Amino acid sequence: MRTQPFLKKEKIQNRLIDISSYEYDEDHIVVKGALRDKRLVATHDLAGQPRPPLTVHHFCIEWLFGVEKRRIDRIWVDMKTTPHDECDQVKKKLGELEGIKVAPGFTKQVNRLLGGNRGCIHLTTLILAMAPAALQGYWTHADRNLDSRTITSEEMEHYLINSCHVWKKDGPLVKKVAKRVVQE
Repeated sequence: MRTQPFLKKEKIQNRLIDISSYEYDEDHIVVKGALRDKRLVATHDLAGQPRPPLTVHHFCIEWLFGVEKRRIDRIWVDMKTTPHDECDQVKKKLGELEGIKVAPGFTKQVNRLLGGNRGCIHLTTLILAMAPAALQGYWTHADRNLDSRTITSEEMEHYLINSCHVWKKDGPLVKKVAKRVVQE
């Protein structure tokens, strides 16, 4: 039996998305995301000119993430490497994300603001990957202090229930955690 499903030859391209959360203060965490696309082999540009292996995209985004409302309070963008000089123009659009809550409907809001020719598919990809990571950072931040750790009915309803098969509405985990839910 084969241990690998497909025979692979030379690796030609790599995308790395890296997202981490950091302590900031009692009311915020910092969520830092980076996206890097590398062409690992020689290629040709649209004019037919050869080009060596290179980094095509290298973007970093940081959010000052308000933990109480689970929203982007501030955003900072660094487009370190772009394939075109004009790409850098879109980063000012990301300021429109400040104040947006990471909750159901977040993806729709991001696509409305930054989708298609209003933004950049690579920045949008990174932002959408950062949202669930921000929530993981929030949970980690909240779970550090057992004495103050609570789960609210809003958290259960909007973030946990039916988010995956383990958290299905009538499943054993929801029933177990429901005993600890604090009504707002």
